[in-house]
Amino acid sequence: MEKRLELIVDLLEIYMNFLLVVCLELMPYGFFGPEDPSAALFFLPMVFPLAFYAARRWLDRSLILFLAAHAAVIFGMFKLVQLWHLGLLWEIICPAVGVVYAFLSVKIRVTTQKNAEGVVHPVVAGTVAGGSFLLCSYLKFSWGCEANIWLTFAWMPAWFVRSYFLNYLSYLRLNRQSSGIIPRRSIFGMGFTVAGGYTFLSVALLILCTRTPLIGLLTSFARSAIVFVLRAIFTILSLFAGEEEPQVAEDPAAAVTGGETMPFLAEGAVPPLWMQILEQIVIAAVLLGVLAGLLLLIAAFVRFIVRGFYGREKTARHEELELGVTEEQERIDDRKERRERRLPPIGGSPGERVRRSFRRTVQRTALKGKTEGWAGRTARELAQDGLLAYGGTAADRDGEAAADGLTADGRSAQAWKKLVLLYEKTRYGPSGPGREDAREADKLSRQILHNIR
Repeated sequence: MEKRLELIVDLLEIYMNFLLVVCLELMPYGFFGPEDPSAALFFLPMVFPLAFYAARRWLDRSLILFLAAHAAVIFGMFKLVQLWHLGLLWEIICPAVGVVYAFLSVKIRVTTQKNAEGVVHPVVAGTVAGGSFLLCSYLKFSWGCEANIWLTFAWMPAWFVRSYFLNYLSYLRLNRQSSGIIPRRSIFGMGFTVAGGYTFLSVALLILCTRTPLIGLLTSFARSAIVFVLRAIFTILSLFAGEEEPQVAEDPAAAVTGGETMPFLAEGAVPPLWMQILEQIVIAAVLLGVLAGLLLLIAAFVRFIVRGFYGREKTARHEELELGVTEEQERIDDRKERRERRLPPIGGSPGERVRRSFRRTVQRTALKGKTEGWAGRTARELAQDGLLAYGGTAADRDGEAAADGLTADGRSAQAWKKLVLLYEKTRYGPSGPGREDAREADKLSRQILHNIR
């Protein structure tokens, strides 16, 4: 039940946010669109949030496929608008909405642990709807004013229904581990009755506002208020504005020399050769610096996207069992889910980066490029084999290994020891490694591999 309610909440958030997008779509229509457009066209871009939400839920393993799905949806919608001959205005609006939604989708997937959009604050939503209504009123776009009223009353019940669902989900999580009877159905039915009654009242008010002269009165009042404010601003500016006589610019050199321009001011001297060369060097250095800065910014952005995409921690699946009236939660022992997921080539969480550094070092030293040889071996045994393969002796292994489990071979031994400790901390520690541990593991791996060359 919780999974279904969470899905409904996510879809409600998509619906509520898109109603604000429709309010924004009405603004350019007030300037360039027809007087009575088709209402279905304004809901055509809703394909973007729904498709991108599906991509966040099910295309969470491959960044390339995730981005390709977004680009394909935007391109497909653009071609569809062209195929249907919806006009130049929609050929601009539809891809623009798709690009904005794609950017927000990537941001949600990279920076958060959830797939939901979240909902815009009611103050922001009211500001957007009110601004769209005032602009449509000023432009005498009566269809847009009426559409803003409809969108406002369609948004408000969804806000209360979403709030009720979130509170109900919190109630279920709070009472999950408690014993006794939880009146889930009665609580849910009572709350949904209140939400349904409010929805009916909202529809009645909507019909009252759109089928009576009230909408015309509101439009006339908004237009009069805008004109009054503009006239007041221009009146205040005219009181403080004064006309100044035009002044003729006078050449200071001519004033000094009696009307004749001085020769050394009329023509500039040619700079020497060394100054020209220095100027070219400075210009080249600045251009190279700007180019290097842009490349660093692009690399940092790509690294942020990749690490954010693959760094999301996967929560274990759970199964809900209902025994009578008691709701329990049991962890599923799925061996396929317990297999270690293949590490991404770059990025990843700090734990994945530590394991990748240790795996790379062992494969190039102890295993010497082979893919087998891991079964039945501990991390310290693999580290010993890797050190003995490049410079270590059996005497070192018998002597120092008894003390700390590793051999003593100068800097390589110390690096191996620290790398193994980081690996053991990652695998068996109560808390995962941090970013500094991941950087240290990568540094130790490069140090060990450098010493054997």
